[in-house]
Amino acid sequence: MVMLPLPFLTAFCLCFLLAHLALSSKRRLPPLSLLVIGAYALQSGLIGLNWGVGGLPPMILPSLAVALPPLTWLSLDELSGRIDRKIRLLIFSVIAVCTGTVSFGMRLNYPNLADTIGIAVYLAFGFDSLWRAYRSKGEWNEDRPFHLIIPMQRAYLMTGIILLTSAFVDVVVVIDVEMNGARISSALVGYANLVLLLVLLYIFFYENRRKKPEPSAMVDPPKVPSASLINPAYKEILEKLEREMNDSQLYRNENLSLSRIANKIRVPVRQISTAVNSVYALNVPQYVNNFRVRDACKMLEETDDSVIDIAFAVGFTTKSNFNREFLRVTGVSPSVWRSRVRGTETGLAFLLPNSSEAKGT
Repeated sequence: MVMLPLPFLTAFCLCFLLAHLALSSKRRLPPLSLLVIGAYALQSGLIGLNWGVGGLPPMILPSLAVALPPLTWLSLDELSGRIDRKIRLLIFSVIAVCTGTVSFGMRLNYPNLADTIGIAVYLAFGFDSLWRAYRSKGEWNEDRPFHLIIPMQRAYLMTGIILLTSAFVDVVVVIDVEMNGARISSALVGYANLVLLLVLLYIFFYENRRKKPEPSAMVDPPKVPSASLINPAYKEILEKLEREMNDSQLYRNENLSLSRIANKIRVPVRQISTAVNSVYALNVPQYVNNFRVRDACKMLEETDDSVIDIAFAVGFTTKSNFNREFLRVTGVSPSVWRSRVRGTETGLAFLLPNSSEAKGT
C-alpha cells in the first residue's frame, strides 16, 4: 500500500532534522526540545510498525501519544525563555498521571478510556497553544527575548493547529473503529502523516528557499521631530536608554527583552515602548537592532571576522534576521557594506536616530 511507508518516511525526516539540529547548528536547541523531536520520530516509527506489521503491546502507542502534547508545550515554553520550575513539575505530574491512567486502561482492556484521555489532552494543549499564539500583547511578551517574539508566536500557532488536527484524526479513527471496523483508519493515519511530512519539509527548507532581498540604495536617516515638539518625559527616558545601550552595550545580550531593559533603566515597560515609538517611529526591537547594526558596521569595517561571527557578536541569533535588519537600516547587505566602506569614507551616524536632536542639543 502506498500510504504504509509514510509514517516511516516521517520518522526518517524527523531523525534527519534531529541530527541536523543537534550536530550542525551553531545555536543548538535545549535538550528537552531535541528529546521531543526524538519522541515524535519514535511515535511515527511505531505507528508504521503497528499499522503495517502489528504485534506491538497495546499500551505503548497510547502512553507515548498522551505524553507528547505536554512535552511539546513545555519545550516551547522553555524555548521562549520562560523557565518555571513549578510549571515544569506540574506538567511532568500531568504526564505521569495521564500515561499511568492510559496504561492502566489498556491493561484492563478498556481502550475507550485511553482514547478519551488522549483526545482531551490534545484538545487542551492545542487550544492553549493557539491562545498563546494570539496573545501578542501584554506581559507575555515583555519577558521574551526580542528575537523570539514572532518566531514563538508562529511556533505556538503551528503547534496548536497540529495538536488539534491530531485530536480530530483520533476522533475520526475512534468512530471508524467503533462503527466501520477500522475500514479507513489506516488510510487516515497515512494521510495524516503525509500532511505532517509536508509541514516538516516546509519548515526545514523554508529559510533556504526564501528569495533574498536585493541590495538597494542607502536609506535616509530616520526623521526625528524637533526637540521643542518632544515630550520632556520621553526625552528623559530616551537619554537613559541610549546611555545604557552605549555604556554597557546592553544590545549585545542575545536574550535582551523589554522587561530587562525596563529593569536596567528603572522605567516602566509601557513608557519605554511609547517613548521609542512616539519619537523614533520604531518599536523597541527595531531600536535595539539599530544599535546592533551600527556595531556590526564598525566590525565589518575594522575587522576581518566573518559576517555570521559578527552577527552573533553584536546580539543577533540568526543570520537571516541579521541580514534582514541590516538591509532595513543601511539599505544594503553586510558584504556590500564591507566592500563599500573599505573603499570610501562612510560615517555611521545615520544608523541611529539622531539622539542629539532628541536631547535638544
